[in-house]
Amino acid sequence: MEIQYKDQRTRTLLRKKSKFLSAPKHTLHLWNDLDVCISVLQASENMQDFHVKDSQLKRKGKPSFRPEILRGELVGKISIRLNKEARLVFEPLKSTDIYREDGSVAWENIVGIRILAITPNHDYGWIKKELIQNGKDSLL
Repeated sequence: MEIQYKDQRTRTLLRKKSKFLSAPKHTLHLWNDLDVCISVLQASENMQDFHVKDSQLKRKGKPSFRPEILRGELVGKISIRLNKEARLVFEPLKSTDIYREDGSVAWENIVGIRILAITPNHDYGWIKKELIQNGKDSLL
């Protein structure tokens, strides 16, 4: 699957793994989960294939990555829960209709994504605190 980033800063941040080797333990877990998720996305042909590859992963003690269509102010965006703390927010690259006539999601139509943000799941502790301190709404 083709993966793009909202800007060069985001691309650099997500690709510089060495920057996170000295990160606090709770932050390091997040970046490790993100790294696995992006690797699976890159190896997938589309989001349907991502579901299949993800279900084959045996991540001890970790839930599977669960894509979900967002609503409200993020309508048209999709998120994947990286872990209980954070989610990766992205949008399909092409403006293909991601819904079938029956209203279900046509995951196979999503063949490329643009990564927009890493956001906390609801009001999760350290992530929310860090975002408030930095006046941001995303870790990117």
